Amino acid sequence: MTVDVDFNAEVAENWAPLVTVDLRYVEGDFEQKRFDIAKDLKEACFGAGFFILVNHGIDDPSLMYSIVPKVLSLSKDEKLSFKSTASVDGDYTGYVGDGSGNNVEYYNVGKFIPQFQKPHPEVIKQHYDEIKAFSHECHRVALQVKRLLAIALEIPASASHSSRRVPGSPFAEHYIEDLHRLEDVSGDHLRFMRYPAVSAEVDAQRNNIRVPAHTDYGSLTMMFNPRVVALQVLTSTHWRFVKPTPGALICNIGDTLQFITGNVLKSTQHRVMRPPGDLGGLERHNLIYFSRATDTVRLGAVPSPFVDETAGEVGLTAGEWVAKRVQATTKRIDTRTDEDRRKAEAEYDQLQRVINEKQGYAATSQL
Repeated sequence: MTVDVDFNAEVAENWAPLVTVDLRYVEGDFEQKRFDIAKDLKEACFGAGFFILVNHGIDDPSLMYSIVPKVLSLSKDEKLSFKSTASVDGDYTGYVGDGSGNNVEYYNVGKFIPQFQKPHPEVIKQHYDEIKAFSHECHRVALQVKRLLAIALEIPASASHSSRRVPGSPFAEHYIEDLHRLEDVSGDHLRFMRYPAVSAEVDAQRNNIRVPAHTDYGSLTMMFNPRVVALQVLTSTHWRFVKPTPGALICNIGDTLQFITGNVLKSTQHRVMRPPGDLGGLERHNLIYFSRATDTVRLGAVPSPFVDETAGEVGLTAGEWVAKRVQATTKRIDTRTDEDRRKAEAEYDQLQRVINEKQGYAATSQL
C-alpha cells in the first residue's frame, strides 16, 4: 500500500540531519568526483553513522516488496517449518518470529552460495532468480560504499596487493571491499519484513516503541525507503525521525566497521516507533539488505591515519561476532521458560556491555 504522508509540524521540524551521498560518479574515470563523494560520506559516517544514498542504480524494488505479504501471510505452521536456527548456531536465514502474525516478523534470504542453500517457501522459490539478481545488485552498491569509505579513511595504496591497486590513486580503494567478497561465506542477507497493524492502546503500553534501541551487527545496512515514517536515530541525546526520500536508500554503519576503525565510523543507535498520526494503525512492510564481512575477517584495526593501530580488537572474527549477537538476540525471542529467558537476557546484556564499551554509549536501557 502506498500512502502519501502528511507530516505533522512537530515531526517535520525534527528530522534527523542526514547527509545525502550521490553514487553517480563512483565508477569510471572520475577520480576527483569520487574523492569528493568520499568527503560527503566521511562527514556522514564519522558523524551520524546514517546517510541517504541516491543514484544507486538498483532496480525498482516493487517486486521484492510484493513478496513481503505473500511469504509472511503463510500459516503459522508453514512459517515455523522454515524457522531460522539463529538461536542455536547464529544462522539468521529463514523465518524469524513467533508465527502468530501479531508481532514483528521477517524472512531472511542469505547468500546464493552452497553453504546457504536451504528449503524455502514456494513464493520464494518462484522468484528465486529475481531475488538473487536483486541481492547481487545490493551487494554491488554496498561495495561501492565501501570503496568510498576506504578513500574517506585514507587507507594507503601500499596496504593493498598490487593487483588490487587503482592506477594513480594514493589510496587502497578496494581494501574494505576485499573484506566483503561476494563468493565468501558471510551473513549477508535480504530481509522481507512485516510490522502488523497495532492499536494505539497496545503501542502506548510499550511507549510507542515497535523495535527497541539497537545497533546493527554487521558492516552496512541499506533500507529501501518506506513511505511511512517510523525509523528514529539517536543524534547526540535526542531521538529524531528519518525523513523518507523517494527512490533513495537509508543506510547506516554497523558494529563491524565501527570496531575495525576504532569508533571512527559510527554504528549509531536506532529504533522503530509507532508511525505518527493516522498511519500508526496500518500494517507496514520493509525491505532491507544487510552487508557483512567475510566470516574469517579478524576484528582488528584497518591501516588508516585516523585509526589507532590497537583499536577495534575484540578477540573475534566477524563471523563469530555476528553469530554471538544473533544467538543472544533470538534466544530472547525463542525462550519458553522464565529460567531460560533470564539466561538469554544475561547473555544479551553481557554482549551489550561490550558494544557500549566499544562505542561509548550508555546502557541501552537508558536510551
